Amino acid sequence: CALPIWGAAAKGLVVADGFAVLKGSTIASPVVPSMAESLRRLRDSLLEKGIVDADFHFVKDHIFTSPSLAAAIVLGRNANGRTEWKTAGNKALRDVEEDELA
Repeated sequence: CALPIWGAAAKGLVVADGFAVLKGSTIASPVVPSMAESLRRLRDSLLEKGIVDADFHFVKDHIFTSPSLAAAIVLGRNANGRTEWKTAGNKALRDVEEDELA
């Protein structure tokens, strides 16, 4: 799945532990004022630990507990990962998951 929005250009995939954002993905440098403080702290932590570099690129794959948490960190705002993450064919993660259950 990919998320090319607002200065962000991220790729990720569903994994057993949650949702992995892949090395080389770029997060948006600004965050919206309404972004939850806990999400701001997590973004800051990723930068401080060197998981995201000063140019806002993931330097290695990183697993988040959910697609929504991954999308929020990448986009710099609260986000629903099931609708934000899309395949190359522009199909939302939610729709991919529903198709798999059908």
